[in-house]
Parts: sequence; C-alpha cells; structure tokens
Amino acid sequence: MEYIKSDEDDIAIPAMLPLLALRDTVAFPGMSIPLLVGRKKSLKAVDIAIKSDRLLVLSAQREKTVEDPGTGDIYEVGTVGRLVRTLPTSDGKLKILVQTTSRCTILGFTGRKSFLQATIRLLFEAASGDIEYSRKMVSNVHEILDEAFFSGLKIPAELMAVIENEEDPSKLSYLVASCIGLDVARQQEILFMPDPLERLDLLMKWLDEIIRSLRKE
Repeated sequence: MEYIKSDEDDIAIPAMLPLLALRDTVAFPGMSIPLLVGRKKSLKAVDIAIKSDRLLVLSAQREKTVEDPGTGDIYEVGTVGRLVRTLPTSDGKLKILVQTTSRCTILGFTGRKSFLQATIRLLFEAASGDIEYSRKMVSNVHEILDEAFFSGLKIPAELMAVIENEEDPSKLSYLVASCIGLDVARQQEILFMPDPLERLDLLMKWLDEIIRSLRKE
C-alpha cells in the first residue's frame, strides 16, 4: 500500500482511504467532530476504516438532498480524519467521533459499489509571512467576531472563550468558519484556501456582512 507523509502530524497516511460524504457540513482540520452515520455506503466506509488504520476522508456533498452521492456529488477538497470512538444506536445507525488532521484533495475514486474509496494527496498550509501582520490579522478577527457576537450572532459562550484564546491564524480561521453560520459553499471556500491570512481576511468580510444583517433585524 502506498503511504503519504503528513508534516503536520508526523504520521504516514495511506494514499487511498474510504470516504465519508457529509451532508450540510464541512470538516475542518484540527477538530473533534461528532457525526451520526446512517447511510449504507457511509456505514461501510466506517467499517473499513475500523478494520484497517481508523483513517478516512471526510468531504462535503454539493447538495445535501442527494441520498446516494456519487463521485460528481462530492467536493474535491476534504479532510483526513481518525476515528476516535464509535457507538451503535438501536435503529442501526452509528454515532462516531472523528479527530480531523490534514486537508487533502481527492484525485479520484476506485470502482467499489458498496462504499466510496478515494485516492488523495495531502494539502499543506502556506507560510503565514510577516509575524506582526499575522498578529494584527488575528487581533482584527477577534475584534470583529466580538462585535458580531454582541450584535446577536449565536455562538456558544464556551466556544467564544476558546476562540478568544486562539492566536494561531490557521486554527483561528477554521474555528471561526465552523461557527458563524456559513453555508457549505462558503465553508468549502475556506477549506480550499491554503493561506491562513487570506482565510482570515475573507472571514472578516463575511463577518461584516453578518453584522450589517443583524443590525437590520
């Protein structure tokens, strides 16, 4: 089996992994994500992961209403995740907890009928550049997110506390993108971008839109 090295986690990741298609959500790196799995292909993908190295690819569907997504229904950029915990439910579904690691691009799919399996290439972060500029961007995002929060944007207080203490531009961008009510297309745009500071800049523009909308209500 071919492996690819993750510089971010210093682990070897298979170049081919089972894929879990996500409805109406995007999995960002560096997060623990609880999911409820019920579709046959998704259950099979989880089963394959459990029987091997517990790794799989999480990638969003373009349309959440598609019940049996094919290769053309999945976004090309996803995230590698490791299964941390699984819990069967009484109705045949599966509750899982996934710890996400690296972004990846999906190069192709193998022809398996029972589940989707993707050939991947890992995507790495661009350097953040000037340290002072990076700090300024982080501070600006904290300020505008506080403004959105006090304007009525619903974010759990516990999560706000985590965000306020996050100084890493990359981690901050993913935390903010995951909690401000962006649709899947916009979340996917953030996931696609390699430069953390460009992500923060785009998020500030969207937060400004959100603030203006909240103030009109």
